[in-house]
Amino acid sequence: METNLKWIIAAIIVGVVAAAAGIVSLPAIMANSSDGSAKTLINNVELAEDTYILSGGSYATRAQLTTGTDPLVKDKGKWDVSTTDGHYCITARSDSGKTFYSYKGATDVIEGTAPDAATAGVACPTIP
Repeated sequence: METNLKWIIAAIIVGVVAAAAGIVSLPAIMANSSDGSAKTLINNVELAEDTYILSGGSYATRAQLTTGTDPLVKDKGKWDVSTTDGHYCITARSDSGKTFYSYKGATDVIEGTAPDAATAGVACPTIP
């Protein structure tokens, strides 16, 4: 009986340690999920810009992408877009506080510092 009690206590300790490790890692998991959502949002806005220019002949502003009866972008979260003739730059901020960018011709979403206007073709918007 005494041996079984030792195993039960050991199992409880292992369970408590595992639960604590899960609780400690939860913020990091949530931050990664939030960052992934911001990157996906940028990709969606890029697709909307590609669609809009085919029908309108120019790239769209945030207002143009998010209004109307069937907006191309339904997410009105923490993002913005700057446009000029033939160029756009999209900025999005995740709930973790990280800022991401993409612009026409970029091969991937950029984290951190915005590309300069000469690289992007237009100044990237800022999100307060």
